[in-house]
Amino acid sequence: MVARLIESEIRFAEADLEAACEKANLLKLDTKDWENLNGSETW
Repeated sequence: MVARLIESEIRFAEADLEAACEKANLLKLDTKDWENLNGSETW
């Protein structure tokens, strides 16, 4: 029973993550500036 509840929660979280990724992909943001910034940053 506990395993089924955990599995259900994982599926729910995966569905939320997938939906968020799909929405983010629809934005089609230009990330070239961000990538250039990250490439020049020294931590």
